[in-house]
Amino acid sequence: MKKIVHLSAFIFVLVFLACNSTQSKHELSKEDYFSKIDSIEKKIRQMQIIDNATGTNAIAAYTNYAQQFPNDSITPDYLFKAGEIASSVRQGQRAIDIYNSIYEKYPSYKKVHYCLFLQAFIYETQLNNIEKARVLYNKVIEKYPNESIAHDAKACIQNLGKSDEELIKEFEARNKKSS
Repeated sequence: MKKIVHLSAFIFVLVFLACNSTQSKHELSKEDYFSKIDSIEKKIRQMQIIDNATGTNAIAAYTNYAQQFPNDSITPDYLFKAGEIASSVRQGQRAIDIYNSIYEKYPSYKKVHYCLFLQAFIYETQLNNIEKARVLYNKVIEKYPNESIAHDAKACIQNLGKSDEELIKEFEARNKKSS
């Protein structure tokens, strides 16, 4: 009887491994990915706030596409969307990792300067790492001095570490001076 149980367990493991290896070899086509992404994007457009499960599914769909088709022209756009969603569902470190991968792998991407800025912003606002945020904001200013994002980075540096109350007081004081 023990031999039958052991043999059954061994066969089950072999079948399980065979199914998994076949499944991993079968990759989705671009059309399958596009269909899946389109479906998720439609769902997101109907939501006022993206829930964590939908956000995680969207991030996975975009990043899986990027892994499968890293040289496709739409890949950095999909990764950027994944970063935005990760940030919006408060997966700050994941968003930073995604934006950093765009920054490193797609240096000519039209939004690469935003990828660097958004990393700084997430370090500041979600991860409360003011020093890392400062370093990245300064990098934005240094690398993209002629972009409007450099002006935004300077403003962020001036306000780093200030509470909402401090910012409101400064804003009110500036308004009084200009009146």
